[in-house]
Amino acid sequence: MPRVITAPSKSSCSSLPALKVRAPSVRRTDLPFWTIGQLTSAFGIGYSVHRTTHADRRSHVPDAAYRLSFTTGGLLRAEATAIADLMLTMSDTDAVRRKAVSTNVVQQRTASSTERVTREVLQRLTELPKSGVEMLAQGPVEDGRHLMWLAACVRYQFLRDFGREVLRERPVVTSGDFDTFWNVQSSWVDGLRDTKPTTRNKLRQNTFRMLREAGYIDADGRVHPAQPSPAVADVIQTVSPELFTSFPMDVVQIATLVRNGRVGFS
Repeated sequence: MPRVITAPSKSSCSSLPALKVRAPSVRRTDLPFWTIGQLTSAFGIGYSVHRTTHADRRSHVPDAAYRLSFTTGGLLRAEATAIADLMLTMSDTDAVRRKAVSTNVVQQRTASSTERVTREVLQRLTELPKSGVEMLAQGPVEDGRHLMWLAACVRYQFLRDFGREVLRERPVVTSGDFDTFWNVQSSWVDGLRDTKPTTRNKLRQNTFRMLREAGYIDADGRVHPAQPSPAVADVIQTVSPELFTSFPMDVVQIATLVRNGRVGFS
């Protein structure tokens, strides 16, 4: 598990040099792990985030919170873009689903696959605010990748925690890292402990597929920092500033994004 350090007090930050957007020269593995709660305390940001301990998780993380239905499909960005177009013209989610299935906008080969993928995409898209759906339908592909990782993290706590505790903390992510994380989490989530090995393998494969499609890791598992646009940062902030920590960004990027609300990268 990552080592958590105590953030500096608010008063002590007055003597710190101004933060710049560019990452510091130290390696990612040398950066301290700060939770958003510590960042908000250190930089005086007006957010209150519950800091969950292992004991909290053991008593407060029901199996339902750890949905494990992301076994296939990857990030589903292209499919989500097609359905997001429908959502902009149709206000009823059931109507969107029926239209998407009848016209096979997700371009699947069988009727059952069309139903399954459409349902999965809609479940993820409904986790985004309207601004996120509009951006996905009309914005750049790169923004769509970030937004679909955001949607997946909101929908699936397992991915949200994996991003925060593994992806953001390592220069290289391996299958062994996934298995270690799974084993630790399964100590307080029965649903993970009771999952069949075949399902676990599918989830591992699809998690890494999603990360590759998002551009966060390469074929060798090397982690590439995320650089969300100001518009994407706004959407993340709208959903929850805590979700910044599920992206592969260092503490300087996250602190600047949360503190300023909007920020560009150069």
